[in-house]
Amino acid sequence: LLTLFGQYHFAKEIWTVFITGFFGGLTIIGTTAMPTFRTFIHELKHAFTVMLTGNRVKDFHFDTHTGHVQYEMTSDKVHFAPIIMLSPYFFPMFSSPVLLACLIFGDYKKLIFSLILGFTLATDIQMGFGELHPNQTDIKNIWGGFFSSAMYLAGFHLSWIAICCMWILAGQNGFLYVGYVMLELVQKLTE
Repeated sequence: LLTLFGQYHFAKEIWTVFITGFFGGLTIIGTTAMPTFRTFIHELKHAFTVMLTGNRVKDFHFDTHTGHVQYEMTSDKVHFAPIIMLSPYFFPMFSSPVLLACLIFGDYKKLIFSLILGFTLATDIQMGFGELHPNQTDIKNIWGGFFSSAMYLAGFHLSWIAICCMWILAGQNGFLYVGYVMLELVQKLTE
């Protein structure tokens, strides 16, 4: 990302729109309670991650402040259990489809896509960290507890923010450039 800053022109209007969407999302989502919606999204992220890891959802239930997802996990996929437990705190359910749309259609309406990406990124971050507290059942079941979970989540969110900012800075070319740099790195490591 830092290398891209040196190679691409800083487009002040796009960054302004992105940051406006981001702080607008933090403000709106952060000040709105929506307990049933938040619980539904929390449990939906669990269920979606269960299916992404090749396991099977047996039961999905949510109320205003509580919910659960029961699932069947095969023995060869037990290593996905921590990811499933932490998924509501890191899975970018709103911003990942928007980023995909940005990569496909973003060159046509970059300002609008920047605003939407900023808003959805803020929504994912606020919903993830807004529910994070030491007494959360999901966190208690992770080896290392709250501290190790919070460190993993912070690392993931910083990486995801960098990926979104890469599109804001350089569009599709940013991803092509990073792919090229990764290929060079792999080539150097294999020599």
